[in-house]
Amino acid sequence: YLLIHSPWFSYYFWITECLPRLLMVKDSHSELILIYPESWKNIDFVNQTLGLFPELKRIVIPQDYHLFVGNLVMPEVKPWTPMFLPEQVFQVRDFLFANFVQSNKSIGESRVYISRTRSTRRRFTNEELVEDIMKDFGFQIVAMEELTFRDQVRLMKDTMLMSGITGAGLINILFMNKNGGFLDLTNIDYLSKDQYKFHYFKLCNILNISYSVLFFKHANDPMVNHYSNQNLYPDSVKIRQSLVDLISHV
Repeated sequence: YLLIHSPWFSYYFWITECLPRLLMVKDSHSELILIYPESWKNIDFVNQTLGLFPELKRIVIPQDYHLFVGNLVMPEVKPWTPMFLPEQVFQVRDFLFANFVQSNKSIGESRVYISRTRSTRRRFTNEELVEDIMKDFGFQIVAMEELTFRDQVRLMKDTMLMSGITGAGLINILFMNKNGGFLDLTNIDYLSKDQYKFHYFKLCNILNISYSVLFFKHANDPMVNHYSNQNLYPDSVKIRQSLVDLISHV
C-alpha cells in the first residue's frame, strides 16, 4: 500500500508534497495500491493527476475510518515543508508538461495576474483598482479556480510575467516560463514573522525567474482568524512602479 498524504493539504501541497512522492515510486506502481481519503474524490487536480498513472490501483478510505496496514510504502518527505528540492521541481514540471502540454516550447509570453475577486479574504480592499492597473500593463486577469488543473499548467507554460497575492495558488510559478518575472504582492506583517521564509523567492531562484515583492498594510479586521488572511490596502503608485521595474528586468 502506498501513502502520499500530507497533513497540510491544498493545491500547493499536492504539487510540492504528494506528486513528488508519486513520482518517486513510479516504476513500482503496478505493485502498489494507493490509499487516500474520501475528501480527495471530487478534487479536479487530484483526479487529473492520478489519471496519469494508470498502473496504480487505488482505494478510497471513508471519513472517520482507521486503517491498519501490514506493508506500507511512504516515500520520504522533505525535512522542511516550505523548501524546494531542484530535482523534484524539474521532475514535476517535466512530467506535467509531457502529459498536459502539446509542445515543450513556449508559444507566447503572456502576462498573468491571479485575481482573488471570488474570495472574501486575502484580497485587496479594492480588487478592481488593482486589476485595472494590471490591464494597463497588458496582464490577463485570471481566476485560477475557474480553470482545470490541465488548463492552469498550459496557461502558465506560456506565462512570462506573473503577479498575485501570496497564497497556495501561486505555486503555479513552478510552470512559468524560465527567465520570466514574478511580482509577489503580500502582507507587510510577513516582515516580522520568523516562520515565513519567502518560499516563492526560493522557487524563482531555481527556475531563474526574477523575483520582486511589494508589501501592503492590511485591514486588521478582528473577525479574521489569521493575519495572513487579512485583506490588503492597495497602493496604486507602488504597484505601477513595481510593474515597470519588473518588466525592465525581464
